[in-house]
Amino acid sequence: MAKSSARGSAASPRCVESRAIWDGTGAPPFPGRITIEAGRIIAIERFSAAEGEHLPPTLVTPGLANAHLHLDLTTERPTDRLEGPFTDWLAGVVDHRRREGREGLETAAARGIAASLAAGVTLLIDDDWRGCSNAPLAASPIRRAILREVIAPALDAEEEETLRAFLAAPHREGQELRSLFPHAPYTVTPGALDSLLALRPDAKTPWSMHVAESAWERELLVEGTGPGAEFLRGFGIDPAPFRLGRTAVEELAARGLLGDHVLLVHGNHLTEGEIALIAEHGGTVVYCPRSHAYFGHPPHPLPALLEAGVPVALGTDGAISAGGLSILEEMRAAHRAHPQVPVEALWHAATTVPRRALGGALGKGTIEVGEGVELVEWGRAGAAAQPLAALLRGTGDETTLVTLDRAFPGRWVREEEGSREGEI
Repeated sequence: MAKSSARGSAASPRCVESRAIWDGTGAPPFPGRITIEAGRIIAIERFSAAEGEHLPPTLVTPGLANAHLHLDLTTERPTDRLEGPFTDWLAGVVDHRRREGREGLETAAARGIAASLAAGVTLLIDDDWRGCSNAPLAASPIRRAILREVIAPALDAEEEETLRAFLAAPHREGQELRSLFPHAPYTVTPGALDSLLALRPDAKTPWSMHVAESAWERELLVEGTGPGAEFLRGFGIDPAPFRLGRTAVEELAARGLLGDHVLLVHGNHLTEGEIALIAEHGGTVVYCPRSHAYFGHPPHPLPALLEAGVPVALGTDGAISAGGLSILEEMRAAHRAHPQVPVEALWHAATTVPRRALGGALGKGTIEVGEGVELVEWGRAGAAAQPLAALLRGTGDETTLVTLDRAFPGRWVREEEGSREGEI
């Protein structure tokens, strides 16, 4: 029995035992015990297979991470597949936000946070529209990156001051990170993008953008024509400033804006050449499998991205398109769509990759001595020969245990026959 440990405080330790612990470091699941003290992992014991037979038949993993969602769009989707053009759907989202108003969108964000925690998500990257998720997140223990969504052909002085105030607002280091989300290359001009990125406190501060989301984006950016141009005209916006003569990835690469701190959301229509540019210059692609299927896109280039060495994270997008905010369900959808992709790559896409894209500012997404406590316990999956794959196939009784460290108001929640809460 191997054991590693770190010195703890005088607080009473708590132990989590499981027949299968996947720690996210590259090792296969192992039977063992995790000891927690004062919100930190102070010891990890590895048991033999024979000793593991007497442990609970569960799988313990790091807390899941949702690399892209719009909390304010936590609302029921009307159909299982998109009906009508994507541009009409986008216009519908604009109308929905107007109808709901700030109070309705804050309520939706609170629903999204609760749904995320219930699904074992301990970190989320929220692309926040006009601060609608700020108050619900402030009341939540969940770790988060709040990226303020900006939809602006040009940035005026008032908007710039609002963004400066958002970025400078006090927030707890290690629990919250703040940055910007220039919505898309068809809603933010190159000039506005320059202005936005200049507001960041540091050139390596993570930021995010929708890229290669729709088929018509390429025509708009390269030729200045097509459904995207008509969509902009419908809002009284001249499409001419969005014509780049090249794609968004090509533009970002040429301007030196790609890097390990950039999250390129969706990437549904990336070409081989664009994938090569991302691999060369850096960037993490965020794949949203259920949203991808909802809009009827062709197969996602996930296998090609991984083969090229591009980091891929998983996100839900809004519940309005994904149908829910479970990252486990996103892993399952990705597994069904790409059965050739190793299961471990999907688990890393849901744990370590998003945190790495944030520069480790909100944890590593691993179970290691000295790390804060963000654990999820999946009921009965640990009894399977291949527990990670079994859970993606929907095998076993699924219960979750979420443990949150002292960076939060220190609480743990276990859902079993009932539920209970206490202090770590």
